[in-house]
Amino acid sequence: MKHKWAIVKSARELGQIVGMTGDGVHDAPALKQILGLVKEALPELHWLVVRFNTISHVDYSAAKMLLNLLERLKARNVSLVFSDVSSAMQSLLEHYGLIEALGSGRIFPTFIAAVRCYMNQHSELEDSAAWGTSASV
Repeated sequence: MKHKWAIVKSARELGQIVGMTGDGVHDAPALKQILGLVKEALPELHWLVVRFNTISHVDYSAAKMLLNLLERLKARNVSLVFSDVSSAMQSLLEHYGLIEALGSGRIFPTFIAAVRCYMNQHSELEDSAAWGTSASV
């Protein structure tokens, strides 16, 4: 866990707005941290992308945390988006109702595909200085 926090700290030192989700045991503090980052990034934040490329499993508590995050983001007019979702992971997300809760067009095969879709939908930001931070995605 410490090496993950070191990565987050390094990214923050580079000016990125970065957070880390919980591990099933520490979900509440992680959710609080993510919502703090969202608040910090508003009003520029439109999408929050969760990359599933290193997540191998989602259990009930993790799914519940993601559903809670989704509702809180919706209240702030921020879309939760998933990328790099394997077919096995997609089955788990469907099982817990996350696919339906996200809505259509919110799951992408790669992070780059999510960014391209975002840019197409928010072309006014293409030349914006805000695009230089991860908060814009």
